[in-house]
Amino acid sequence: MKIYIYLLLTVTLLSCGSEDMSRFFYIYDNAEFTEKRENPLPYTILVNNLSASSWLQNRQIAVRPQANRIDYYDQYAWIAQPGELFAEQIYEVFKGLNAFSMINRHPSEGQADYFVGGYINHLEFVREGDSLYAWVEFKLKLQKTNARKPIFSFPVEEKMSLGEDTKMQTYVAKVSALFNREIITFAKRCEEVIEQRKP
Repeated sequence: MKIYIYLLLTVTLLSCGSEDMSRFFYIYDNAEFTEKRENPLPYTILVNNLSASSWLQNRQIAVRPQANRIDYYDQYAWIAQPGELFAEQIYEVFKGLNAFSMINRHPSEGQADYFVGGYINHLEFVREGDSLYAWVEFKLKLQKTNARKPIFSFPVEEKMSLGEDTKMQTYVAKVSALFNREIITFAKRCEEVIEQRKP
């Protein structure tokens, strides 16, 4: 199982005698697969990149200092755009559960029977008065290839208190724990739904 470390890389740039630290974050992979399937279902799943709200189209970590305002941290960024980053973790979870015979990340890898996708609506570090919290909202879907509608959708929304902790590592750890927990649940639900559809 591939392990992601939430603090992947620290780049130090020296300019005019000052030090500027830029940190790039992964989703921290704390998933444990204790219930791997011995005989995977004979289907291929394609994991597509997730779509995202317009303010989540870049790599900078978004902060919401007011309800109607979005800013970005100059020194903190995801290692990839959130839609790609989350899709990579979905891919790793599906592989780790061994529920299906083949898990692909790109259409060029071959014809898939089903695909997984979704939409990230919120992924923000929120400052609301004296309160700090992580706001995460997304919806995952399972859809048969060439079908017009999903077989089922899996919405998630949670606002997680950060207390007085302003460390970016704490925010990333909270987001990671939530996302890993929910995509394991989603992956197991995909397995159940597809198994019920078998002829």
